[in-house]
Amino acid sequence: MRNQGQRLVRGTDVARAAGVSVATVSLVLNDRRNVVLSERTRDRVREAARRLGYLPNRVAQSLIQGRTRTVGVLLPSLASSFVARIADGIETAAAAAGLGLLLANSRHDPESEDRQLGILLGQRVEGVVLVAGEGTVSTLGKRLERLQQSATPFVVVDDETHGHRGDCVVSDDRQGMDLAVAHLASLGHRRIAHLGAGSITSSALARLDGYRAAMARLRLRVDRDWIEGDAFRSADPAASLMRLLRARRPPTAVVAANDRHLAEALPTLRAAGIGVPGDLSLVGYANYDFASYLDLTSVEQDPEVIGAKAFGQLLSRITDGPSKPARIRVPVRLIVRSSTQAAFFRS
Repeated sequence: MRNQGQRLVRGTDVARAAGVSVATVSLVLNDRRNVVLSERTRDRVREAARRLGYLPNRVAQSLIQGRTRTVGVLLPSLASSFVARIADGIETAAAAAGLGLLLANSRHDPESEDRQLGILLGQRVEGVVLVAGEGTVSTLGKRLERLQQSATPFVVVDDETHGHRGDCVVSDDRQGMDLAVAHLASLGHRRIAHLGAGSITSSALARLDGYRAAMARLRLRVDRDWIEGDAFRSADPAASLMRLLRARRPPTAVVAANDRHLAEALPTLRAAGIGVPGDLSLVGYANYDFASYLDLTSVEQDPEVIGAKAFGQLLSRITDGPSKPARIRVPVRLIVRSSTQAAFFRS
């Protein structure tokens, strides 16, 4: 370490303190085991480096070793707590493996994501974790092709559309919707609607498919006007929810693809005199922090585990090389709160 005004500790300083050559310092601190050095000499060099606060030159090390020991993480937004928790899971796993991260934020802009990927590749990262976002997923294939052409290992998070190209890690969204619908059905609800997130992302489609499959499994009818919603970042989820409630056979319960849609719609429900759960039971998805404050029943994902599994899969690709693409689905669970109650005579 050095204080302001102090000069940087160099390898020559460590060599002088340990009583060895600069070449020996380099061999020890770069852990070159192919050269015979006594453990006593190695310990003397490490102790001198620690005492002086020597910081290794990672650029020089990467040139010597042919490795940068860093991976790139391309995120769609740092404002999303879900994405931030995925990044936290990646960072924790990377630190345990002794690798560093370079984070890039596309802000849901495809051109920005192209630029950021170019920067990461220019830094010679050993692999890339790409977290898909709604604003960039439609052109994701272009960036995956670029990664393939550069022979850079990659793992895609939160999208399985391109699973034939490489590894992907997603939540088990079909399982999540089955848990939500089954919970509502166990309370006596038969008219269960879905406030979806459109058809742009694979997670939105998986949640819609999971809703339909669960309704079919439980032999519950799905009316055509029981499915609404157009995007995870919808401008007006309240309008979509109110359209559901104006259906010919109004639902007694709604399971949403996202907690935020329900949170944004709650004031509109209150203004319309619709009580939750008295008039309408609600189940959200993601279990964001605010879901507990709203007493919202929600399907809980585990973004830290998603991030850790994505990094683990990337590390195996870096270490073992390419093989058949893997599709990893991380289990979810239902957190039951007071936004759902028995349907009684309303069904």
